[in-house]
Amino acid sequence: MKFLINGCILFFLISGLNGQNIDSLKINLKNYSSHLKDIESDTTESWILLQLAQGTTNRESLFYYELLKKLSEKKLKQLPEKSKLIEFHEKRLALFYNEAGLLYRESGQVLKALDCFQKGIVLDEKISSSELSGANYNNIALVYHDIGEDEKAAEYFEKGLFIALKMKDTVGMTYGMINLGFAYYSANKLSKAYQKFKTCYYLAKIKNNKIMEASALERMGRVNAKQGDYKRALHQYQVSLDISEKINYLQGKVSNLFCIGDCYRLKKNYKEALKFATKSFLLNKELGSFEFTRANAYILKEINKNLGNYNEALTMFKLYRQLLDSTNNRSNREAARKNEIKFTSEKEAIILSHEAERLKQE
Repeated sequence: MKFLINGCILFFLISGLNGQNIDSLKINLKNYSSHLKDIESDTTESWILLQLAQGTTNRESLFYYELLKKLSEKKLKQLPEKSKLIEFHEKRLALFYNEAGLLYRESGQVLKALDCFQKGIVLDEKISSSELSGANYNNIALVYHDIGEDEKAAEYFEKGLFIALKMKDTVGMTYGMINLGFAYYSANKLSKAYQKFKTCYYLAKIKNNKIMEASALERMGRVNAKQGDYKRALHQYQVSLDISEKINYLQGKVSNLFCIGDCYRLKKNYKEALKFATKSFLLNKELGSFEFTRANAYILKEINKNLGNYNEALTMFKLYRQLLDSTNNRSNREAARKNEIKFTSEKEAIILSHEAERLKQE
């Protein structure tokens, strides 16, 4: 009988989403029968939306995450106070804030991303999810970096690292080290940055985390390039690129191709620079990273200008200015500061609420 009811829900859900993307829905429902145990402890609708959100492209993914958020918010309003499903839907909502925030940042919508991550931390505090809380602190730091607030970025990276250390989470520590190193790098504290990247590299090697191993090597290369040691930088980029290609890590490939291109630009080898930067720019169309589109646009503008390709240089200059103006501007920084005040107030309210509950129980 339970299967028949779930089957009916599926039929109506498929009918309702037909106009949005029925093909994606069919792909994600292929293994429906093999997930019956998961579905029995979940609501069918929520499970399907999560599969769609995690299995589609960025724009579609955001659409389904938004539907998942609305569903969980609706359920939380309807459920009785002591319902066991409250925790389930709060966790779904916390997941939404983390995942949607990442997608908003990736598409350059930094203020929406910041809002998601801050709301996520407030909810993480409520449901005592240290893991998601640590991730959201790191994500907030990345947004602050995007809008040019590097001191604020370092502050949040340190908070994320503190949570990882407290949990004895080696993976979290690895990410915390590379992120804090990134903040030091942006602040031109290169010696501190290199030490953090190096620590991250060894932690990744111990855990056989190839993605972080490649990422740490690339960051170490950036420090060497900034210090003018192009030979060592190019070696580290190439090793990182080889790892990324071996494990098919798309972001690693895009990033290292960009770094190699930029390194050759700094060496004034513009033909080699053009080759690698163009590869990165084209491969990034698959990744869809706002950050790498902007970075590649800048160096391709410089490279083409030095090669005498002025039309191409102008095209890239216009793209770069357009992308730069959309993130690193005064209105975004002011809005971010307002969000920070609101976020701090909401977080404090949660802490006070927990303390009041504890005193009541005592």
